[in-house]
Amino acid sequence: MWTKRDYNWASLPAGTNYIKIEFPTGGTLNWNPQLSRVSVRYTPTADTDHLNDWSKVTTRSAGLAFDTSNATALGDASRAMRTGTSAGTAEYITYHRSHVNEVQAVGLFATDQEAIRDFNFYASRDGQVWLPVRADYADAPINGGLWTKRTYRLPPERIPSGTNYVKVEYPVGGSLSWNPQLSQVTITQ
Repeated sequence: MWTKRDYNWASLPAGTNYIKIEFPTGGTLNWNPQLSRVSVRYTPTADTDHLNDWSKVTTRSAGLAFDTSNATALGDASRAMRTGTSAGTAEYITYHRSHVNEVQAVGLFATDQEAIRDFNFYASRDGQVWLPVRADYADAPINGGLWTKRTYRLPPERIPSGTNYVKVEYPVGGSLSWNPQLSQVTITQ
């Protein structure tokens, strides 16, 4: 006669990367017990930074500030913007999250003032060596078409395995320091 046992865990400790199954020792039958099936389900978690403070940011460049003006017109109470238009070093924000799976970011562009210059995105295992990641995007007009809301998506298949850091880099130059603005960043682990 056989007995079937199901073992289930509601959750594993944070940071778990491996599961080890050990068979009991000391039995008289080498074929007993038997392992029939192992199933692991993972539910991704998403963390959204609404950019109303720097609490979710790991590092940032000094030339960034929050813009809380025109909240009703832009549909967002707070966005991160550049404080200057230097054509030199790009302003940036970095995030540290273990095992990044997907990234979505929303940029707002004053398209009645100047052409869209895209944000750049990078991934890193260690926060030191950065690899560019190409984003897909979709546009929607806001504020009567004076602004464009561009939603970027970095899908899982483009994010290198083992990514623990994400960098969002602002475009350099342009005539307006407040354009573009980063509205929010969502990182799925």
